[in-house]
Amino acid sequence: MFDDVITRDDDATGWPARRARIRQRILASMGTPSCPLPGAVACRSEGHLVEYGLQREDIAFEVLPGLVCHGHFYHGGGTGLPGAVCIHGTNRDLACKAVAAPELKPDMAYAIELARLGFLAITVDQFGFGRWCGKDGEEALYRRFFAAHPDWSLDGMRLHVQRCAVDVLRAHPLADPTRTVCIGNSLGGRSALHLAAFDERINAAAVSTGVSPNLTNVYRNTATDPCLALSPRLNAAIAEDGRPPWEYPELLALVAPRTLLLIEPFNDPYNPFIEATTACFLAARRVYELLGAPQRLSLLCHGNGHGTAEPLRAYAYAMLRTA
Repeated sequence: MFDDVITRDDDATGWPARRARIRQRILASMGTPSCPLPGAVACRSEGHLVEYGLQREDIAFEVLPGLVCHGHFYHGGGTGLPGAVCIHGTNRDLACKAVAAPELKPDMAYAIELARLGFLAITVDQFGFGRWCGKDGEEALYRRFFAAHPDWSLDGMRLHVQRCAVDVLRAHPLADPTRTVCIGNSLGGRSALHLAAFDERINAAAVSTGVSPNLTNVYRNTATDPCLALSPRLNAAIAEDGRPPWEYPELLALVAPRTLLLIEPFNDPYNPFIEATTACFLAARRVYELLGAPQRLSLLCHGNGHGTAEPLRAYAYAMLRTA
């Protein structure tokens, strides 16, 4: 179903060059912005309060000229805290509060639960949700975005926003900048996987319902309106000959040998082919074995649908704490 990432004859010395080629090919499918991306991102605090027995700090930071992202820090006090980037899925107006509201989304309150476990958790609005949309709404935002950046993508912009969140997290005075993990569900899982693959500051990632192979879930990449496509270049490449320019085993392999946990249901209505997801895992496993770290790649297959039930979250948190 999928091409091998490596062959039996490959050895570890050849992996860095192959990895670089894979990385460039996937990034190329995301396109490029019309302006240089900023370097270090400066964050401003917009207030402090106590919520769920934790300290909450409201924050904002500019990701591109004139484009400001909003979010929150959560922590229980202390210094030298490991950092956790907690990424929400498709939750419209709720946006980043979707991973910080146990009463509304008990299966996805990663920021609150990880803060209670001693992490400095950050959650920000994914591009296209919450405060990004303003009065005009999501579609108007996307049209303005593609008018300004016709060769870029929503995937590329969202990756950039989360990398900026890592900048902000690691610069926080309470953070241990050497320990940073990420977690997300659905679109947030996709974003967490992209972040771990393309930002080596991430030590470990827990990706829930985030593996959506291009070949078997191709409808995600065939939006009739280019302004609604996750990656227009990827969309166009698939439309040209039906063959995706990259596949998920390659994306997963970019994380190796860092810790990666995939949490995938066999009854997900948005990604019904668990056999394809398993095939991606098995192909990526060979890279982890090549690099001598098979214990750092795991797959939890479950029947709880498109969420992250409590036993799955407990396993993920234990893994993130030890990474």
